[in-house]
Amino acid sequence: MVCQTEGSLTAITGAQSTTAARTRTLASSLHWSLALLLAMLPFELNTGIPIAGLTFTNLELAALVASGLWGALLVSARRPPRLARPLALGAAALLVVFAASALLAGDWRGAALKFTTRQAQGALLALCLADQLARHGWPLARHLGLALLAGMSASAALGLLEIGEIRPVLALLAMFKDQPTTIGGLLRLSATFAYANIAAMAYEAALPLALVAVGLAAVRRAALLMAGCATLLYVAALLTYSRAALLTAALLASIVALGALALRRRADRPLPGLRRVILTCGGLLALTAGMFLLSPTFRVRIAEPDIDRWYRAEYLAAPIARLAPNELARAPVTISNRGLVTWRPDALRPVALSYHWLEPRTRRVVRYNGHRTELPGPLEPGQSARIDAYVQAPSQPGSYILAWDMVTEQGGWFSERGSPVAELPVIVSGAPAPSQPAQAAEPANVPQQIIVRPPPPARGQLWAAAARIWLAHPALGIGPDVFRHVYGPAIGLRRWDDRVHTNNLYIELLVGAGVAGLAAFLALVAAVGAAAVRALAGVYAADTGALRWALIGCGAGLAAFLIHGMLDMFLEYSATYLLLWALLGALSGLSGLAAPQPLQQHHLVLVVSSQ
Repeated sequence: MVCQTEGSLTAITGAQSTTAARTRTLASSLHWSLALLLAMLPFELNTGIPIAGLTFTNLELAALVASGLWGALLVSARRPPRLARPLALGAAALLVVFAASALLAGDWRGAALKFTTRQAQGALLALCLADQLARHGWPLARHLGLALLAGMSASAALGLLEIGEIRPVLALLAMFKDQPTTIGGLLRLSATFAYANIAAMAYEAALPLALVAVGLAAVRRAALLMAGCATLLYVAALLTYSRAALLTAALLASIVALGALALRRRADRPLPGLRRVILTCGGLLALTAGMFLLSPTFRVRIAEPDIDRWYRAEYLAAPIARLAPNELARAPVTISNRGLVTWRPDALRPVALSYHWLEPRTRRVVRYNGHRTELPGPLEPGQSARIDAYVQAPSQPGSYILAWDMVTEQGGWFSERGSPVAELPVIVSGAPAPSQPAQAAEPANVPQQIIVRPPPPARGQLWAAAARIWLAHPALGIGPDVFRHVYGPAIGLRRWDDRVHTNNLYIELLVGAGVAGLAAFLALVAAVGAAAVRALAGVYAADTGALRWALIGCGAGLAAFLIHGMLDMFLEYSATYLLLWALLGALSGLSGLAAPQPLQQHHLVLVVSSQ
């Protein structure tokens, strides 16, 4: 009898040991997959991966793997997730509203459901992080935070090389986007992101984590490394030339410094590394002032957000009575710089004078890329210059319109930014001219007509259109992420850019998911934020400062989305919506760690055997 009992106990112990080992393996795999996902956030490939008839990006696949491992871990451990009620209920309520709104979106139901599915994936990431941080504490938080900072810093470093237009770097970055982000002839830092504003948001949200890592560093060398990461992220955000990024980054540096000072007064013990963090924040703010003083381009970009006003030209062109077919001639043209930036003929993207040939009756483009004539030197705003410009006639006789137009190489024509061209009627007749130099190659998709495009809608127009659309669907809106597909008629446009959102997180939620959607989002953020504030306000005997720094960093990272969200919307893009949900999950999990824990009861199991 005793032998049977001992055998049963051995079998049970063996099974428990096997289950525990499997659980530990799953937990380790999950933690490494989460670290990999966070490090990969800036590196979403431009091409998707087809699986079972669906196309996933590398980030979406990594998030699915992490969610699957978490589910397997919960099953193996035979336990429910350890979640704070504000996060779990808040995320569920928001997703329910999104789904209900999407189902009512009519023709755009598919797009709205796709958006909702992405947010559900983000919510799973938040719940997973909250559960794992609640169980594994500060060591896991440190591991995941360093992974995120490593990825963001590597991306920012590539962005600085991109600004230097190093060709191998530009070729490498083509894996992540269709083309670099430019404004006129100015390259905006977008690094490994599809667009500069997405890069700005990601760097801003990661910046507070780098700042608090300065305070968490145990040795001077590590503190200097983290300060370097913070500076790298800050400069990269500024070089996206986003005014919202400048405002948000400067506010975040101030929030981290002021938050740390406030905690110093309330806590029983000093916050370690406080002086280092405050010095780093002050240095970043001083760096901003230096960029204003030393960079005219930076000043212009921040002072004048309407980039269409940067490049404006005025032409005074002498008439050309007649040209022979294919003749290359010189024609005097006086050009005046009516824009806000200097035209430079020797820049990486030089500005030059060129032209288009049009058919006069239909205004169809006959020749799009004319010869370039270099400027004699830099032309400052308000200055004029007389140029003997090259012009080559079309190869066929006939009547044409010669349209003078300035061009920024690899940056576009001034007419594309709304600057008028100068048109002259020209007769092409007679014997063809002898062999002439070849003209510039035509682009792959030659425009049928030269259209002086109006500037994109201003934020005020978009917000007014959103308000009118929302009034017709106040409760649940028109469907999440649908506004960009339908806003054109509301501002009198027949054709519009469906990549343009409302440029405001809160208005986007209001018009997309109605009052219910905006209220659910704000309630979720407020509940998670309130729990974090309560945790920070407490006194914890076992706290060495790490949790307080981590709470400040994650809270300020979430604040980055809330501040920048007043002027942009980022829930559409994988890197930023996953980062937003990750910060919500981390903040919730860390708040639970910081809360006072009840005394744990330990049960001793005695096995008694009788002879």
